Amino acid sequence: MERIFTYGTLQDPVIQEAVLGHTMQGQPDSLSGFRMSTIGFGRETYPIIIPDSVGTITGIVYEVTPEELVLLDHYETSVYRRIQVTLASGLESWVYCQ
Repeated sequence: MERIFTYGTLQDPVIQEAVLGHTMQGQPDSLSGFRMSTIGFGRETYPIIIPDSVGTITGIVYEVTPEELVLLDHYETSVYRRIQVTLASGLESWVYCQ
């Protein structure tokens, strides 16, 4: 299994159902070294995190299969990049950032 740390639309059960075909159960966690920002995509604005040495983001970490991770990559598009991070809990996880 893989982990994905989320802070925005991927926490929405409607989005999870549309992208993965089911909703996920996750655990609260946080990530240091980033801060929240926004990014324009088309006519919409979406949350994105950017590096910031004093920032901390709170969110939810979910377990996903490698196949689900590919579906999430497709949903997030090339506007976001996926990197591996260590969460406050000590868990290794993927996160989408700028």
